[in-house]
Amino acid sequence: MVGGIEIDKETLSEFTSLFKFYIDAGRYSVVDRFAYAISPVSAIYALYEAVREIRSALDRAVEVEYEKEGKKSRVRCCEYEEYRGECKWLLGVAGGGKKYCCLPCPHIPSDEAVARLVEVLRRDVSVATKIAAMAMAYRARRE
Repeated sequence: MVGGIEIDKETLSEFTSLFKFYIDAGRYSVVDRFAYAISPVSAIYALYEAVREIRSALDRAVEVEYEKEGKKSRVRCCEYEEYRGECKWLLGVAGGGKKYCCLPCPHIPSDEAVARLVEVLRRDVSVATKIAAMAMAYRARRE
């Protein structure tokens, strides 16, 4: 329950994860548009923009291989820059041996999760602020 409105943990998690990506990337304006929406229409539009930007980023994402605890894995990164000695995200190697400092692409919420959140936002737009705050708090716990 968020702000007196019933929303399941799985749905909540999908959206806090999405907005956490923007926070980790330092793109706070995407989160702010959602958090400070003054009407359900503006909150839904901000949500649309956030998902659309991720879909666009997926088109130009780079796939890298990285090693963690001796195990090699692959991940697609939506935000990345050439490695220059310091990395605030994940250090990975793309095809051709090029090293990137990259932020893995977030999970895009399912159609059903979006429909549930839209319904909740229509009843209480303040839920957007709460989701954004939870995403920000999640980042703070990881640091």
